[in-house]
Amino acid sequence: MRFLEQIFLIVFQTSLTAGIIILIIFAILKLFNNNLNIRVKYISVDEFDTNQACSTCNNTNQS
Repeated sequence: MRFLEQIFLIVFQTSLTAGIIILIIFAILKLFNNNLNIRVKYISVDEFDTNQACSTCNNTNQS
């Protein structure tokens, strides 16, 4: 029974910690939404542009 209590406490503590971290991240994003929004858009457009990657793939397949 002691073993089950330890497992429950570890799972509970981990989920509680993860929930607190998520709430902190949401609070930071909410507070700095105007300042971070442009940077996040810039990073997402430049580094993860799927259209550019697909057009590059199409150009290599055509030649």
